[in-house]
Amino acid sequence: MSEDKKLTQEELKEEGKKELLKEQQAVKKAEAGKRDEKIKEIQKKKKKTEEDKAFLKRELPVRAKDNYNAPRDLNKMYPSQMTLIEMEKYCKDNEIEVKKEDTTVKLRLRIKAFRNPAQAERLRLLEQRPIENKIVR
Repeated sequence: MSEDKKLTQEELKEEGKKELLKEQQAVKKAEAGKRDEKIKEIQKKKKKTEEDKAFLKRELPVRAKDNYNAPRDLNKMYPSQMTLIEMEKYCKDNEIEVKKEDTTVKLRLRIKAFRNPAQAERLRLLEQRPIENKIVR
């Protein structure tokens, strides 16, 4: 091997860490899938046993924590459900023009107008009016 193709110890360690992290994420995903199936199965039951109730009490907070940390699909969300950072990321990904002075209301309308051209008129009206003390419905 030439010197260009040789990997240093640090690079090998980094690659190993990345692979290990990917494997751990795959295992977590599989466990989460099994847990979700079991929770849905128990929730469908009309009469729950004490064991079922205990399982739900233990596992529902775990699932909620996993869902909180999971990445969200912005294409499936309404603009009102997005945070400001998520709205800006969505605009950047879909090449929507964002101005520096845009408020959250304007960002939401820009996203709505991008998804549904019929909403573009409302955005135009909002841009024509001064921002303060005006409400566009």
